[in-house]
Amino acid sequence: MPYIPVQFKGQQIKEGQLSDNMNAVNCFSLVRKAKLIRYVVDKRASQILLYFAGRTSPFVIDLGQQMRFGDESISAYEYCKRALEVGDLLDFIIQPNSITQVLIYWFHVRHLGSESEAGKYSKKEEGLFAFKTKSGEKAERLVTRLLRDKYGHQFSPELLDNPGVFTIYYKGKKTRKPDRVCSVCNLNFEVKKRNRDRHYRVSHSEARPFASENSADGWHAFVFPDMSVHFVPNAKIISAIQANIFTPGRDGYDSWATLDRSFIKDETPPVCTYQE
Repeated sequence: MPYIPVQFKGQQIKEGQLSDNMNAVNCFSLVRKAKLIRYVVDKRASQILLYFAGRTSPFVIDLGQQMRFGDESISAYEYCKRALEVGDLLDFIIQPNSITQVLIYWFHVRHLGSESEAGKYSKKEEGLFAFKTKSGEKAERLVTRLLRDKYGHQFSPELLDNPGVFTIYYKGKKTRKPDRVCSVCNLNFEVKKRNRDRHYRVSHSEARPFASENSADGWHAFVFPDMSVHFVPNAKIISAIQANIFTPGRDGYDSWATLDRSFIKDETPPVCTYQE
């Protein structure tokens, strides 16, 4: 069954097609797989205007509208800033007796593989997982374009552009691989998106130590809330962990090491070494 936030399950909902001729109904209206072609953050009116393919006029949602996924809430504005991109396919719910006022929106999800292949990763609330993962994917594309344009590294074209559809990959979740590898010089980069802080935090545990899954000659790119990118060589991170210059942490799904800011400093990544 397609995903819907738990607070709307059991509610009377009419699912409709996106068009200029939508009619207001006295219950929640649900639209799925609407392709976002433009969005405007109007801070004066405290609204986000969402424009979709197949419809001329926009839908609107208040900047401060709290959207709940699982046990977490996020404002429509923060969701937009962190994760939204032109080309996304979105599902959204319109409030009763309205044809434009959106109450909540989320990424339309498809799945690859089965839940049994993902283990504990399949237990995450789907809407929350999609938002956090998509935020990371947006950061990955930002870093990829920066590495190409400023440092000459080359990547497959599909890694630069938003595919539109958000996919939850159950298959292969237990095997880690670098987020980006230059197709010319093979230098690898792992991208870490920080949504609420400026921590240098990496995946690490006794069972899966950082050095076992990250090559010493690779790099990490940390993307902070202002979308600024900060590069740190893996060798420096490995040294910090070996010297115990970090604070360990964990939750129900992940374990990590927060690196000491007095030891970790931004560095400039190397330019692609390939010469024609």
